[in-house]
Amino acid sequence: MNKNCVTVEQKIFFEKHLIPDVNILLSDGCNLNCASCTNYSPLAKEHFASPEIIEKDVKRLSEIAGNKVARIDFMGGEPLLHPQITDIMKSVRKYFPKTNIAIETNGILLKSMPEKFWQTVKDTGIIVRISLYEGINSVDEIKSFAKEIGAEFRQNWYVNDWMSENSNEFIIETNGGYLDWKYYPLDVSGNQDITYNFEHCEQHCCCCLKEGMFYPCTRIPNICHFNEYFGENLKISSQDKINIHDECSEKTLSDFLSTPVPFCKYCNVKSEKYIKWEKSKRNNQEWL
Repeated sequence: MNKNCVTVEQKIFFEKHLIPDVNILLSDGCNLNCASCTNYSPLAKEHFASPEIIEKDVKRLSEIAGNKVARIDFMGGEPLLHPQITDIMKSVRKYFPKTNIAIETNGILLKSMPEKFWQTVKDTGIIVRISLYEGINSVDEIKSFAKEIGAEFRQNWYVNDWMSENSNEFIIETNGGYLDWKYYPLDVSGNQDITYNFEHCEQHCCCCLKEGMFYPCTRIPNICHFNEYFGENLKISSQDKINIHDECSEKTLSDFLSTPVPFCKYCNVKSEKYIKWEKSKRNNQEWL
């Protein structure tokens, strides 16, 4: 099937990289709980990823993909909640010494993070990337904080920045203004056109590595929170993921990411839109 690259991320993926972006989920829970969260964090029970499993997985991924991973993101929920985040940062950097690595955070905990955390940020060259939410933080606050701790402040990052080699700079980034919150609705009946969804999905290249399994997006491994909380049964099939510890190769991943997966039938891509950001009330209509 010919892939129609409708986003910059997809263009990078199909032209330059095997994997443009790998999300590693550190914490299922969050201290902000945004409505319509695509990782379903407001619905999740508290759980932290095992540093040992993450190290085993990234070691294996480095053997398969090497320097063809453009970026790695530590995600949640809120990744700064993980009590062993510094150990994880060190182990991932060990196996991906040149890859652009970032912590995607809401920034609420930054001022309370210990010196050990900030020293690890400096030593590893991992970027702290802060999303802005109205009433929670601001560009001026983050810029002032960066100056206070001696970090370079960057605003309005670009996709091309993901491809740059790690330079061990001490960087705090944020977007230009408050986020336009994107609503990505589900179709629990599973009647959506998977080919259309695959070709038009903005999250297609936001891959996820979790407990030995590689997924084409973060929604699939996190749908368990939605299913459990609302008593739904959106199913994950064996074709929706790959065990990277089996006979997995660069070609295996390339073929997997170049075609739709069965779970695409649950995403209502045609109804996606921007909405006002707010905190979750844990109502299923936030995701439907």
